[in-house]
Amino acid sequence: MFRLNLDKVQEGGMIIGRGGNGGVYPYGDPQTSNWVVKIIHTISLIHFLRALSEIILGLSCDHFAIVPTVGFNWKQVTFHAEQSQFKIYIKMARMQQNLRTFIGKKRQNLSLKEIVKIFYALASALDYLHQRRIAHRDIKPNNILLDHQNNVFLSDVGSAIRVHEDEKSYTVSIAEGTLQYEPPEIAKFKGKVHKKAFFKGDIWSFGLTLLQLCSLDLKTFSDKEEDKKDQINRMLKQIEVIYNKSLANVLRKLVEWDPEERPFAHDVCKYLKNNFSHLLVNLIDT
Repeated sequence: MFRLNLDKVQEGGMIIGRGGNGGVYPYGDPQTSNWVVKIIHTISLIHFLRALSEIILGLSCDHFAIVPTVGFNWKQVTFHAEQSQFKIYIKMARMQQNLRTFIGKKRQNLSLKEIVKIFYALASALDYLHQRRIAHRDIKPNNILLDHQNNVFLSDVGSAIRVHEDEKSYTVSIAEGTLQYEPPEIAKFKGKVHKKAFFKGDIWSFGLTLLQLCSLDLKTFSDKEEDKKDQINRMLKQIEVIYNKSLANVLRKLVEWDPEERPFAHDVCKYLKNNFSHLLVNLIDT
């Protein structure tokens, strides 16, 4: 039912996007198809298992702001007599652009209604994942996609893990996620971390992404703690002037240095409903 037809993958033609281990290509007619295929080159058993995990998570997600996986396939590719790898093909809906490209093109700040709509949709997507014990672990503008109507979708669950109730802690390596958006409590300490840190870590990365969207500022965040704090505070002050204190205050909570002070995704959704319900007429009951 979900097996995609490899003959329709336009792998030798136009490439829509690139990633660390592959790219995104049209599925069917490049001009008219509403579908694309993400191709992942798995060069190790770990990569292969992660790709399978991405397929399983993608197929199981059913949320209006998460890019759904609708098909998959794979094939073995041999390069040398004793060396081979698998190509994983994941079919999904075609989007217009990612959030980084969207921010880079904007010359005028979005309206408060547009910001709140994006904020709530992504917070709801995060809440959906977290309620199912899934931590995304790589939230950033590149992994948020927009369709032709500028509806946003959380994508790329290749780094996601299911956090089990009976596991108190997990081992974290420096290779997971994207360093610039990595929460300070994980960036500072590599090793065993409490399972709750993954959910609060998603909130941190989400907060940095929203700061960039609201300020239209894609400058790289500093890797020095004090400089990064100053950078975040400047962005928050700018957002308070452009929009209002209510929006700046909730964003400030998302990027609290202490993870215990950050809200869970469910609390963020509740805050937005209580304070911006008049701007969420079409989303609040989705």
